Amino acid sequence: MTTRPTSFAVDAEDRIVRTSCQGEMAAFLGHPLWEYLPHAEKDLRPHFEEARRVGEVVTAVIFYGGRLIEMRIAPTGQSLAVDVTRAVPLELSSLRTLAASLSSFEEELGARVPGRHDRPALASRRALP
Repeated sequence: MTTRPTSFAVDAEDRIVRTSCQGEMAAFLGHPLWEYLPHAEKDLRPHFEEARRVGEVVTAVIFYGGRLIEMRIAPTGQSLAVDVTRAVPLELSSLRTLAASLSSFEEELGARVPGRHDRPALASRRALP
């Protein structure tokens, strides 16, 4: 993934059906996203499933490919629209910057543990007093 904002859409089988990238990702149109992003399935699939299940926008922050990536996942009919809103590379210029970068990533990832939505409450057949 690049550090500039990117958007793409996947269908119900997580195949790439649209992309704003003219480069590498465009070559994977019609292919599963997991071919383009190997090893990302375990981190992204739960967020995709949640967006499909709740029918609402889900924000996800993951660490993938040496970057902290924030994305917005929105159900749009039969597909999911995914906007990469931020991709911050791991700072490798020195041991000190690496440690600071890792600490920052750990803090942000820990603060963004995906919440689980409760199932909707069943309607009561009797009115409240």
